[in-house]
Amino acid sequence: MKLNLDRTIIFWGALDLAYVVWMIGLAIYHGNVPYYTNFVSDLDAAKSFGAAYPATLTVVGHLMKASVIVSAILMLVRMKSGVYLSLAQAPFRFFLIIPPSAFFVMSLKQFVPALYIVLLSAVIAVEITKVYTQIRWLRKR
Repeated sequence: MKLNLDRTIIFWGALDLAYVVWMIGLAIYHGNVPYYTNFVSDLDAAKSFGAAYPATLTVVGHLMKASVIVSAILMLVRMKSGVYLSLAQAPFRFFLIIPPSAFFVMSLKQFVPALYIVLLSAVIAVEITKVYTQIRWLRKR
């Protein structure tokens, strides 16, 4: 079976968009303004350290989280810029600054805590697969 790279890129975009919708829905459910409430509270916490470095990291982290919206939409329409942006996000996903594409797998840890390492390994495998297929797609274009 041959892998259709165009459909794979659309799949990654859809998975990222599902994450965005999930986070927006969760924020609204808890009575928060999506993205804004978390940004303000995180920035206040970072400023409490009294240095510019934590606040700068907070701003960069939230910009990266917001960039998932842009990359998801661009990948859904198979634009190279969306794939490049997604690849730029990859290191932040590996260090869990941006939730990984398989964010829903990590939510299973609440139900099966003993499988945390297995779930984390699955998430890392998905992210490696995502980067690999994105690079293959770019090379074919």
